[in-house]
Amino acid sequence: MAKKASAFTPPPEDEPELVGALPSKDPEPAGELSTASLPAAAPSSASKALPSYRVGKRNLSAWIDEKAFNQFKAMVSEEGKTIQDFMVEMVNREFARKGRPQIAK
Repeated sequence: MAKKASAFTPPPEDEPELVGALPSKDPEPAGELSTASLPAAAPSSASKALPSYRVGKRNLSAWIDEKAFNQFKAMVSEEGKTIQDFMVEMVNREFARKGRPQIAK
C-alpha cells in the first residue's frame, strides 16, 4: 500500500535555500576566485531553526520489533491516518484513561 505523496513532501519552510549554493553551468575564467565554489560552513546545532510546525513540540519514539511495527503501520493505514496523527490520538486516549486533560496536538 503506497503512502500519499504529501507524506514525503516537506513544508515550504523546510526546503533549504539554494540560491548561490549551486555552481553555475558556465566555466569560471582562470584567475578569478568564486565564493560559490567554496563549501559553506555547517550550521551549529544551536543555530538550527525549527520548522514552524515543530516549534514548541518534542519527539516521542519507541523501538519495537519489526512485526509489531508492520502491524501498527497497517492498522494506521487501514484507518486512513498518518502515524503522527494516530500517535497523538493514542497519547490523548491514554491521558483520558488516566483522568488527565487531553492536551496532545
